[in-house]
Amino acid sequence: MGSLLSRVLQALMIKKGEKMTFGDWETFEKLMETLKAEHQKPFEMNYDKFTVNCERNDIAGMPCFILSPKEKAAGSCALFFHGGAYAMEITPQHWQLLDKLVRLSGVTMWVPVYPLVPGSSVDDALPGVLEVYKAFCEASADDKRFIMGDSAGGGLAMTLAQQAAKNNLPMPSELILISPWLDLSMTNPLIEKINPADATLDPYGLRICGEMWAGDRDIKDPIPSPLFGDLNLDCKINIFTGTRDILNGDAKALRSRMKSSAGQSHITRNRDFRTTTFCGRFPKQRKPLKRSADYCRRKNFEIYNQTLTLKDVGVF
Repeated sequence: MGSLLSRVLQALMIKKGEKMTFGDWETFEKLMETLKAEHQKPFEMNYDKFTVNCERNDIAGMPCFILSPKEKAAGSCALFFHGGAYAMEITPQHWQLLDKLVRLSGVTMWVPVYPLVPGSSVDDALPGVLEVYKAFCEASADDKRFIMGDSAGGGLAMTLAQQAAKNNLPMPSELILISPWLDLSMTNPLIEKINPADATLDPYGLRICGEMWAGDRDIKDPIPSPLFGDLNLDCKINIFTGTRDILNGDAKALRSRMKSSAGQSHITRNRDFRTTTFCGRFPKQRKPLKRSADYCRRKNFEIYNQTLTLKDVGVF
């Protein structure tokens, strides 16, 4: 059972109607109209409390922010894609998370601000993402290169790794996926079961965002939905997921598909964990944050190969 604080917060979020944003058509439609207007404006940094260095370097017309520790860097580099249903810009909470990760791990973090829906699709975003990745590879060592992402950003991170393999680009040494959205069709049967317990996400609005992100592609095309792409990647995949997140089913499906491929994966499950709580404000959410920092800090992860096995993931 989760902590009392987590369960109280869950109940309060549901009572406040957090899910209304994606579960009510009128509310969702207004949100899309607002976002469409916002996406036409140049991106402006929305966070001013960094405890690490932050520099902007636009690549292929895409804003890209590079966060680096003020103390000696660890030598590792991570490329992070933010979540938000491929519709919402990176939030102050994301910057807070990344600031903590850089400070805890010593990693240098690249954060591209990629095109979003409504107005853009995966085919609009992917060319620029690939250019950012090429520049990122030139600035990072082969054995200390990570791709990370939360929710929709986790899906884009997986798509990028698959495209890197397809186009013979250098591979990351590690993928770190935080509650990744890997199947935009939202047809996983576990979604309906978990939906009442998820305080923020609703499959109705997510499915519409997924259709817009897919653009002219089928929603189960592996470009927008990387769960159906090549999972035999030459890198390890670390997944953080929680039992109160409707995207939990995608993590389970990924593990199931990877068991039949040559890919390597590890899954960390937290009963109270959701993408929106990953910044580690409460004790139950600090373990995933610290473990991500450890992944970025270490050159290899044999200690985790020994201590974190699929048997540890009770409900999976």
